[in-house]
Parts: sequence; C-alpha cells; structure tokens
Amino acid sequence: MLSIDETCLYDIYKESIDGDSIYVIFDSSGSIISHSNRQSTGTRFNVKPFAKLLNGPADKHQLVQIGRQKYLCIYQTIEKVNWTIVNMIPLTTLYKDINTLGFRIFIISLLFISFSISLAWIISRKISLPLIKLKNRIKSHPQKSRIVQESSIMDEITLLSREYEHIIDELEKTINDLIREQEEKRKAELQALQMQIKPHFLYNTINSIKCLLWAGKTELIEPTINALVNLLEQTISGKEELITLGEEIQCVKDYIYIQEIRSSHTIRLNVKIPEALQKCLVPKLLLQPLVENAIFHGFEPKQPSGKIWGTLSIYATAIGNTIQLEILDDGVGMEQSTAEKLLLDDSQVRPRRFTGIGVKNIQERIQLYFGKHYGLTIHSEPGVGTSVVITLPQKYDDGNTEVAME
Repeated sequence: MLSIDETCLYDIYKESIDGDSIYVIFDSSGSIISHSNRQSTGTRFNVKPFAKLLNGPADKHQLVQIGRQKYLCIYQTIEKVNWTIVNMIPLTTLYKDINTLGFRIFIISLLFISFSISLAWIISRKISLPLIKLKNRIKSHPQKSRIVQESSIMDEITLLSREYEHIIDELEKTINDLIREQEEKRKAELQALQMQIKPHFLYNTINSIKCLLWAGKTELIEPTINALVNLLEQTISGKEELITLGEEIQCVKDYIYIQEIRSSHTIRLNVKIPEALQKCLVPKLLLQPLVENAIFHGFEPKQPSGKIWGTLSIYATAIGNTIQLEILDDGVGMEQSTAEKLLLDDSQVRPRRFTGIGVKNIQERIQLYFGKHYGLTIHSEPGVGTSVVITLPQKYDDGNTEVAME
C-alpha cells in the first residue's frame, strides 16, 4: 500500500485549470480521488452521462451535456491503478476566443465597409457634382436644347452625352458655314486682285500698240493685235483660275513678242522646264507681270546699243511636292534691302526696280490660292541682275498633288 496526499495530485493539474474547466480523477468504483472542485473529492462520480465515452477505446473525446451546459470531455485510463482522468471543457470557453475574434472581424469589416461607402460617396460627389451643376446650367440656359425640354428626369450622363452630340452637330454646321464664308471671301479677294491686274496688263499692252503707231510701224500692228488676242484668250477670258505652266509660258512668249515689236529690240528668252512639269497648274498671269517688270525696269534703263536688249531665263524644278519657278534677268538690278521691301505690306515703299502691282499682286494671289507657305523670294545685285523664285505646290488637272520627275 502507498498513501499519497490528494493535494499532490491537485498541485499537478491546478495550473491547467482554466475558467470553468473541470478535472476529475476517479477509480473503477466511481469514487472521486481528485477533483478540481476540492469539495467534490471523496464523493461518487456520476458516470452515466459518460457511459458511451468510457466504454469506447482509450484517448477518446466526446461532447457531453450536463444540465444546460455542454462540455467537450477528454479522458484517459491509467491501467496500472485502474484510474480514469476526465477533463471537461465548456464549449463556451472554447468559443470565447472564436467569438471574440469574430466580433473583432465584424467590427473591422463594419469599419471598412463604412470607410468604403464614405470614400465612394466622396468620389461620386466629386464626379457627379460637376455633372449636376452642368446639367442645371444647361436647363437654366435661355436657349434650352430640345433634349432638355423632352425629359426632365433624364440622368446627367445621358443628358450630357446627347447634349454633347447636339453641340458637336451645331459646331460642325458652324465650321462648315465659316469655311463656306471664307471660301467666298477668298474668291472675292481673288477676283479683286485679278480685276486689279487685268487693266494694268491691258494698259501696258495697248500702250505698246500706240507706240507702233507713233513709230509708223503699221505693218506690225496686226500681228501685235493677234498676239494680244491670244493673251486675252489665255489669261483674261475664261472662268478657270488656274492654267497649265505650258500655257503660261506661251503667254510670256506672246507678251515678249509684243514688247520686241514695240521697242525694236530682241530679248533672249531661255526656257528650261521639264516635260513632266508642263501640265502643272499655276495661277493666270503669274509670270507676265514679272517679265514686264524685267523689261521696263531692268532692261530699258541699261540703254543698250544694238538690238539685243537683255537675256531672260525661266527655270522650273520639282522639289518634293512643290515646284520652284525662277525668273532670272541680267538687267540693272537693285540693292538687296530694296528687294526685301517689295513684299512688305507697306504702301509707302516705292521701289524703282518694280512697279509694285506686279510683285505684291502675285504674292497675294499665290497665298490666297495655296496658303501662306508659298510665294515669292527676290534676290538682286546692282549691275548684275535680279532673280525671282516662285514656290508653288504641284497641282494637276485631276486635283491631286504629285511629284513630277525629270
């Protein structure tokens, strides 16, 4: 026999007692050897609720309900002394941490949902408030659109999208009207420039015929008038604003013929234009005013002896999608500073070399036809001559822009 104080057993497991947990050690007769409730030691243990558990294999666990309380029961049998150790843990104790964790998760989720809703509301207000204000402005506008009048409950996005389409349609209509007005304005300005140069051209040509009468060269009047008629047919008559470069060169040749008859002098004309550029479209009377200025202000002041007045060269070169025409003469020339002032919009500029109407008129007509990227550049040197370079886009009868190859 070995006598052991029950306190020794209690001291072993008392540290493991947690809350409402119960520890019981009883023998084969059901007498309680040790109990977590010290007052129950020595009493009989009611094994009836644990019958199923105790009859099963060792190291088992089972849910047992005692009264209104449910316990998770874990037992182990010590075979040498035939004792049974039972640990009863209330389910409320087990679920306590789980419930606490669940409550914390619920609170965190609730806070997160509240934060998300608040953030979504703030963002939606930032997005929708300007739309609402814009919608109200549209509705309060004196000239309400047809869309606003048809529906007062239309949502902002639908309303604004339809109103946007309506505004785009109105804008396109306005742009088309402006384009049409600008085109009509361009045509009116172009006609004004043409009306300006036509009397000027006719005056100088008829003046040449008058000089033939004074000189008694009546036999040359008829061919001169024929040349004038050809010029009128090509340049002044007709509704086309553009003619081919070949037709413009023929006009220059007819004009030079008239001037040669008038002055009894010969002008050497060198024309070097690639065949591919002959059909390139250019404005009417593009070269004639420049040739006229070369004769009256470049050749005549030289007072040449003999019948050779001077040399006039016309070159054409294709550069990318553009064409460059150069009119080069060996007249008296002028200072480069004077040449640079010719294209300025200054009515006080009175160049001695050009008549002004020829150069400025050509520049304005080119830019009305093709835009500000095209026009004239002038280079001159006293005693050497003058070069006028005209830059134009390559345009042909089919309306396309092409690159002409030599």
